[in-house]
Amino acid sequence: MRHIFIINPAAGPKDSSERMCAEIEAVCSEHGIDPLIFISEYKGYETEMTQKMCSLFSNEELCFYSIGGSGTLARVISGIQDFSTTQVACVPTGMTNDFLKLYSKEDRRKFASLNNLINGEVRTFDMINAGGFRPVDYVSCGFGDSTLKENMLFSVCSAIHPKLTYILGIIIDIIKNKSIHYDIEIDGKDYSDEYSMIVFFNGNCMGGNVIPMPYARPDDGEFEIVFFKKTSLFRKLTGLIDFSNGRLDKLKDCVFTAKGKHISVSSKNQFMFNMDGEGVLSQEGKTIIELKPSKLKFVVPQGVKFISDDKQAE
Repeated sequence: MRHIFIINPAAGPKDSSERMCAEIEAVCSEHGIDPLIFISEYKGYETEMTQKMCSLFSNEELCFYSIGGSGTLARVISGIQDFSTTQVACVPTGMTNDFLKLYSKEDRRKFASLNNLINGEVRTFDMINAGGFRPVDYVSCGFGDSTLKENMLFSVCSAIHPKLTYILGIIIDIIKNKSIHYDIEIDGKDYSDEYSMIVFFNGNCMGGNVIPMPYARPDDGEFEIVFFKKTSLFRKLTGLIDFSNGRLDKLKDCVFTAKGKHISVSSKNQFMFNMDGEGVLSQEGKTIIELKPSKLKFVVPQGVKFISDDKQAE
């Protein structure tokens, strides 16, 4: 097994690359591992380097360690060529790390230890393929995409605090009372209509603390899909807190849910998708969003379990 570490120095409140390099060298020395360490130099670097390493070591089993936030993890996964021989681990140094919200706070802390991951276990999760990009947690369109469209505003907000990009985007879109007519088909069923937001969840969290589907899980073979219908400005404002905290039973007048694996989405005008915090423009024609069951080999610390596992045990 070849161990490859990709560090995003822009993730989190400060550059942790120097500290992480020293920790990687020390921990790998203890385990007799000769690590390959790369520090991201620009957006997209993680995907390019992952692709290069997969090509260079095509006859070996690989484990990529994504050291950063949600976007870093998505870009690393997007560069993998052969999922049958490749594992991914997540070392959370970003501000949100939404995918790990599947676990309790106590279990999430275990992911920060390289020892825990090197000695970890591999679990097989479902994986999103959205027009060639592979976010692991969610894809959304609607609320919150205003900051993603404005590069300067997005950069300023991210520099202050990444969560601010979601909060400000949602506030702007609510004030605009924006909704879009989407032509959308899910597993052959037509859901076309005008919506304020649609979210396709593989995980359970977006934007750091927005968790409308708290018990969604990435190993059940289906998206958990939330539709926020076109409604009044007042209803959006009053419903947003319930939406963020998973109280969808209080939003039956404006929110409904569905499940599915294969989705096509289009609209009259081009629009922005939010994919694990990354802004991705819709493709000409239809953007295809698919869930690939049991595709991703994800390394977790020994013994951690989903929050939903505890819920089912109650």
